[in-house]
Amino acid sequence: MTLFVFFGFSTHAFAQNASTTNTINAEILYTIWYSDTDVTNGEIVKIYAGFQNHSEKRLSGTAGFYIDDIEMTKSNFVANPNSLVKLESPYTAIGGKHKTQVKILEVSEVGENTNNPLAVNNLLAVETEKKELNVQREMTKETILQTVNDIASKITETANSYADKLADYVEGMKKELASTTTSNTSTLQTDKTGTGRVLGTSTEDTKNTEKEGFSFYNSLLGALAFLIRKWVWILSIVFIYILYSVFIRD
Repeated sequence: MTLFVFFGFSTHAFAQNASTTNTINAEILYTIWYSDTDVTNGEIVKIYAGFQNHSEKRLSGTAGFYIDDIEMTKSNFVANPNSLVKLESPYTAIGGKHKTQVKILEVSEVGENTNNPLAVNNLLAVETEKKELNVQREMTKETILQTVNDIASKITETANSYADKLADYVEGMKKELASTTTSNTSTLQTDKTGTGRVLGTSTEDTKNTEKEGFSFYNSLLGALAFLIRKWVWILSIVFIYILYSVFIRD
């Protein structure tokens, strides 16, 4: 039993030492930088990263350059002992917002006549940050029209939302009037039962007058709500009329 415990302890200690020994005292730096930050669609921009070799070994390797998590290019490098090397790759910019990242894909120890592959995961760090790269779209006729269309669509969508809310509010007022009509009719029917006529006016005539009044207001509110919901067409008609008045009549 004592021998088993001792063997287990020895194995655990050996694994720890091996893990420590296998660690490569080198890393890719976290930060990415660009040759230019004011980039337009179609321009070539260089993406940079740094590889720091803290060890006494001469290392070589391959770095992968990623745009939006898609590998675009690879770059080979050699790092002498205790050195910092620059990793770089050109990128032909495509309009839009992107995320760039650099990863170490392969690493080896370089000897006089040997090239000993090492485990990449034993590096202190194997990938950089994901950094934004905003590329301006080329200002063509199509791009301008698309931008204007997007802005107009957003404005129209917002205006429609407010118009619907206003129309719903008007419809709500219409329902309140209908409720008031019902209440007044009920009161008039009670008066008819109790007293028959009030000040020489028939309760039936009064009820009909109230109905006609509320019917007119309800129709007016309904028309107003309809016009509010059709504001785009109304605005278009007004605009055409103004153009007609200014250009045609002259």
